[in-house]
Amino acid sequence: RPISNIEEMSLDESIHLPLPSLASFLRSLYRLQRGENPDSKSANSSGEAAYEGGPCGYVFRRGDIAWNCRTCQTDATCVLCDRCFRESDHEGHEVFFHRTTPGGCCDCGDREAWRVEGCCPRHRPP
Repeated sequence: RPISNIEEMSLDESIHLPLPSLASFLRSLYRLQRGENPDSKSANSSGEAAYEGGPCGYVFRRGDIAWNCRTCQTDATCVLCDRCFRESDHEGHEVFFHRTTPGGCCDCGDREAWRVEGCCPRHRPP
């Protein structure tokens, strides 16, 4: 049944609500702190992805693809998720990928882990 107010929900109904990912939740909190609408999609006028305000932080699940770029990473443990890698430019770089086990996260946008030039537009620090 449609519920217009969360107070109208029973405990059983509220337990089955879908939860956002931690990265999505933290991105929404960051946008709220900056006075932005947390539900808005980040895109510039040309429709390309725009800076979202921090590192990606996607937490890998079993079997995800993680990308290494020896040109951009600061050490062998630093990786990008598949989405960030595909939206960034690594032409001419030494890259390879592997399947992940659960844990670890995408380092796109983390200056201590990845060169800024190798980050995707959504996470590339200004």
